[in-house]
Amino acid sequence: MDSANFDIVEVAGLGRPFQLGMAYDLRKHKLLPGLTLWDYEGLQTKICVSNQYDTKFDLLSSDSSDDKTSTTKISAYLKIAALCGLLDVSGSCTYFTDEKKSEKKAKLTLSYHATTKFKQLSMDHLTQISYLSELKGAGATHIVVAILYGADAYFVFERELDSHKNKWELEGELKLTIQKLSFLMTGELGSSGERKDSEKHEFEKTSCTFHGDFKLESNPYTLQDALQVYTKLPYMLGEKGEHAVPLQVWLYPLSKLPKSRLEESDCIVREISDTLNTRMSHAIDRLNMIEGKVNDLMNNEAAKSLALFHSKLQDLKQKFSQHKADFMTNLAHLLPLIRGYKKEESDLVDLLQTYEDSPFNSPAMDRWLEYRRMESDVLGSFLKQLRETGVNLDEDLHILLSDAETVVSFTFTSLDLPDEFLSDLVIPDEAEKKTPDEIPTWLTSGIIKTMRKNLSLFKDLKRSNNNRHTTFNAHHEIHPGACIMLYEGGSDEPICFTPPTKPVFSATIKLFSRTIVVKLNPACEATVKRTLEYKPRMKEWWKTLVVERDEEKLTNLESVIAEQKAKSGHFLLGQTEEDWGLYLSNFNVS
Repeated sequence: MDSANFDIVEVAGLGRPFQLGMAYDLRKHKLLPGLTLWDYEGLQTKICVSNQYDTKFDLLSSDSSDDKTSTTKISAYLKIAALCGLLDVSGSCTYFTDEKKSEKKAKLTLSYHATTKFKQLSMDHLTQISYLSELKGAGATHIVVAILYGADAYFVFERELDSHKNKWELEGELKLTIQKLSFLMTGELGSSGERKDSEKHEFEKTSCTFHGDFKLESNPYTLQDALQVYTKLPYMLGEKGEHAVPLQVWLYPLSKLPKSRLEESDCIVREISDTLNTRMSHAIDRLNMIEGKVNDLMNNEAAKSLALFHSKLQDLKQKFSQHKADFMTNLAHLLPLIRGYKKEESDLVDLLQTYEDSPFNSPAMDRWLEYRRMESDVLGSFLKQLRETGVNLDEDLHILLSDAETVVSFTFTSLDLPDEFLSDLVIPDEAEKKTPDEIPTWLTSGIIKTMRKNLSLFKDLKRSNNNRHTTFNAHHEIHPGACIMLYEGGSDEPICFTPPTKPVFSATIKLFSRTIVVKLNPACEATVKRTLEYKPRMKEWWKTLVVERDEEKLTNLESVIAEQKAKSGHFLLGQTEEDWGLYLSNFNVS
């Protein structure tokens, strides 16, 4: 049959149960089961069958919808129809509608494609029609006249990214791992237990999702299980290909049949332009990409541990999910109407323009997500260090305050700042608001530096005050980034603890033959203890004196000579012409 002469249309099977002689609505890409032009017995006598064997396999690294379908004969429109829910696909074609994306995973797909036989109706059968009248008013536009049978399978391998490798490096390693294991399984690299043991860890780190036209006893979840299934696929089609499914289908317009009561206008289908198909594909890819980034953020430690951070992400997710659902619903409603000449392509242009002008599609959306990712990474790092120190999150701080005399809390203070972009993020049909040009973040280099200093001090306090209750929580309005909050006497009104600065040397020193008188400036309020250490230069051990007054007298000394060497962690008070060193220790603060 010549498609040019008979206007035959070729479509992908997409896991649908096509049969020769079945009616089809090409406008909606919908099967019409039970509607046929011939009785079963008469149909079987006019079927021509020929073998058509072909097998292909490939490794695919790209996850875009265009690249997924580039190696198949799925049309651009059919792909869009499947993605927006116009089609109920099954089997291997669920691979094309799998929208799960993550920037935190490297992904590689092993594809398998096989064809077995080609079935078609004979030409004279198209003139011997029995039930044409029954198709009137059923919405049918075409009839199935040929089917190519076979099977497809896709093994999607994923591996979590770590901090030491980027996505492209890990994809390369994953590809190498798959190749190594396939060689091992076919015996090309030998079968030594030692080699398999050395590769075992790499195999276990890789998960697998299966999409296929094969009936498996159980789905493979590991790389090794997947490749064991992969080697058995040719045998699963059956000795005569009896388990094959429709891969490609050829449709003949009903208006071309003899004695047809359908006008050509009843069967005509408007094809949507390539430009609009591309715009739709890119729009759906971007929606899936944003959804993947939001899901990644919500699965991070910061969102799981800090309710305020999680709340902002949840707010965005709810608004975005509504935006995506509305766009896909409108698209699914509009496309069949355009193909049936009940709507114009200009209506689709308007819908796409509304989407493209949405704040969800703006550079501001990208910046917002990037800033939240940066904040999430920093918060996650701090949470990890706090937990390694033995500190746990305590959201019920008021309960802890009722049970403890003193509570020291490492508090993240900027998680509840107003978010203008998130507040103004609305569905375009609801309101028209200008997307802000600037997206703020509290995460500045100065704040990070302060947070690190406070974390270091907090860990010191934790180690030196094991009898105190220590925790971390999520919000305080005054001090940006993070600070150490001190709750005393069961009060829920904390103070932000600021450690005293290093004392600037300012003292009056009087020297005598065996006595030194040291007069210090008054200590600040936060200081509860000061120590003064001293020793002769030739001695090894330092003597320590607790300074309780602003003036101290060191008596019964040997010859008074200055010590030149400073001691780590102490501050030089002064040096005399003699050989003595005087040092003020770090403050001990409760």
